[in-house]
Amino acid sequence: MIKGASLMDKITITGVLEELTRKGDDPASRINFFNRVRDIEYLICPGSYLREADLLGVLRQNCGSCLPKHYLLGEMFRLSGYDVRYHTYSFRWEASALPLPEEIGACAGKLPLTYHVACSALIDGRWTLLDATWNMPLKTLGFPVNEKWDGSSDTALAVTPVEGFISPDIMAHSKLYQCKMRSYLFGEKVNLARFTNMLNKWLVSSRGPSKSQSGKRENVR
Repeated sequence: MIKGASLMDKITITGVLEELTRKGDDPASRINFFNRVRDIEYLICPGSYLREADLLGVLRQNCGSCLPKHYLLGEMFRLSGYDVRYHTYSFRWEASALPLPEEIGACAGKLPLTYHVACSALIDGRWTLLDATWNMPLKTLGFPVNEKWDGSSDTALAVTPVEGFISPDIMAHSKLYQCKMRSYLFGEKVNLARFTNMLNKWLVSSRGPSKSQSGKRENVR
């Protein structure tokens, strides 16, 4: 077991991430890594994503939220020789200036602080923030998509943060993140589940039919 990677390294045995990262560590490859993960369709699918099957499922179904998308992106950069860190940001959905429909926005107003995940990579001696949360089609809805990353500058954060935390590796991040998730009261969990269901349904209906809109993805609660 590699320290800080745990079961994530089983993915490299399958060759999936190795194939995605085999071109090297040049700027063009970094941009390709970023775009590949950014273009995974955003959908909230709760889970720890430390199992091989979970992350392979994100790639196979081409959908996931900020946590699995940045675990994937971080692994792609790590396998290419970069040091990687994981970022957790507390935020409020209703305060992040996102183009939510009125009903979903009203539901967002009842939510507690929630948590956003991104990552950073040490590029040319500088920690560079990577946020590949919103996929390109969401730009038409008004989401702040990181459309043209130059391979070295910080990307824009997907939300408006209240506070930020940095973890040195996946295992440390997962421990922190799961601790935050367990802190919610029952009523808060109910409101979060309702919001998640409403947001997912809206996102799926807004993008129209696609090959990836099948199976478990449409049944997220």
